[in-house]
Amino acid sequence: MERIQELLDAASDPGSENQLTLTNVKRWLSEYMEMRAEEDDRFPDEAGANHWDLIAADYDTSKEAQFIAAYFSACRVTFLAGRGPVIEVQAFAQETYPDNPDDVLDALTSRFNTGERWTTDADSIITWADS
Repeated sequence: MERIQELLDAASDPGSENQLTLTNVKRWLSEYMEMRAEEDDRFPDEAGANHWDLIAADYDTSKEAQFIAAYFSACRVTFLAGRGPVIEVQAFAQETYPDNPDDVLDALTSRFNTGERWTTDADSIITWADS
């Protein structure tokens, strides 16, 4: 996924070990989508609802964390990569995110240093993550 790599490159800090790789992103997406499918089976009323997840490289707390978020809506996925203080990125992912999943990408943009968004169809992401 060339575009995902471009998003990561734009959000990179070459002097930091807090760097995500395409392999990290692929594994995260595969695991997340598997978990989401299980959730949809357990809670069918929630199936098809918009949702999101985020992965961050936050190994060195003295450096900014690099993150990428995926927002799933209908048959589309929008990715957004960025950087921010480790503790703030962790807090966002765990507790300070907006209640409405539709607001997540705007909230990330307002709180952290982010780049462009990229939207693609969910089927191509699922196929790539599972390959």
